[in-house]
Amino acid sequence: MDYELLIRNGVVVDGSGAPRIPADVAVSEGEIAAIMPAGAAPGATARSEIDARAMVVAPGFIDLHSHSDWVTPLAEHGQILKPFLLQGVTTLVGGNCGFSTAPIRRSASRLLDESSQMLCARALDWRWETVKDLRFQLEAAGLALNVAHLAGHGSIRLSIMGSNPADPSKEELDAMRTMVEQAMADGAVGLSTGLGYFPGMIAKPPELAALAEIAGAAGGILTSHLRAYSAKSVVYNDLSPHNILAIREMVRVAHAARVPLQVSHLIFVGKRTWATVNDALAEVERARDSGVEIGFDTFPYTGGNTTVRVLFPAWSQGHLMTHLNSAQSLDRLRRETFGPLGRFIGKSAQLLWAVKAEFRNLEGKYFAEIADLMKMDPAEAYLTLARESRGRARVM
Repeated sequence: MDYELLIRNGVVVDGSGAPRIPADVAVSEGEIAAIMPAGAAPGATARSEIDARAMVVAPGFIDLHSHSDWVTPLAEHGQILKPFLLQGVTTLVGGNCGFSTAPIRRSASRLLDESSQMLCARALDWRWETVKDLRFQLEAAGLALNVAHLAGHGSIRLSIMGSNPADPSKEELDAMRTMVEQAMADGAVGLSTGLGYFPGMIAKPPELAALAEIAGAAGGILTSHLRAYSAKSVVYNDLSPHNILAIREMVRVAHAARVPLQVSHLIFVGKRTWATVNDALAEVERARDSGVEIGFDTFPYTGGNTTVRVLFPAWSQGHLMTHLNSAQSLDRLRRETFGPLGRFIGKSAQLLWAVKAEFRNLEGKYFAEIADLMKMDPAEAYLTLARESRGRARVM
């Protein structure tokens, strides 16, 4: 039989969990036409053949926690994302951590650009608002990878409420629910939340459940960057490990909304949090036993790339630069947040990108080292670089 492509002599790992097998794979019209025992089809011909001897043949990998959806609207996204393709990634799940490129309202583009500074190097042109419009634009321009899209709670809230830290009114909540409903009808696969970032950090469980309910009713999922990933934080006023409380919070949201839950990067920030690993896994098992469909992703590193804004409390996020230039606000930040976090900042936080050229010599250094060079304590060094970078610096 004549095929478009014949991959001979490879070891097939099909992703189902079945044992790997030596096999030949035939492709016609862009789809797998047959999987045959290796060498079993000597009479088969193809316009193109690949000898995959000593190689694994597998389906394309899915990057299930990606922020590359902030790159796909760029004309050169194929070149930027080429390393993913070279590693076998053919599908990315975008819109994670509450920040998605759709659905949005163009009137909020300035806020969206500010909130996405750690995800993209430059502002987007925002020629769309709905998931459907974005899909048409991406398809027309040509996509290098397949994309599954999550609607971001943060982008939706910014679109409806701006930087208002209040609870949504009934009208505002209805407007956000409508955006989620339309996004799901347009092909989104679920709703994402980023509770460690503004504006997700100010959203309360009833608001999250009200939106997640819409996604669940449409067959979608809820994903969540949790409110805390460390045993101690400034988020909860409780002696229990705060990362455990954060898991419980989202389990309750998922249960109320009747939606499957994906915990985004179940990680353990700071060595003192490592001792909670078994407790966190037990929480996942308890949630599953209680009827919540739950999963999680993780990464095998002891550091994670994020924005310098990640340590700032919710009350300061909406007008961060104003607060960083206010003696009264700085005093409150030092007293309530950065004083208690001083030791963590010094030993566990690294500066990745300083933004300003005059601070480039500090990149890669821990804030304890930076503090010594700047002749101030680590918390003060962190506040200084946050102000000098206008909240754009990136940290590990």
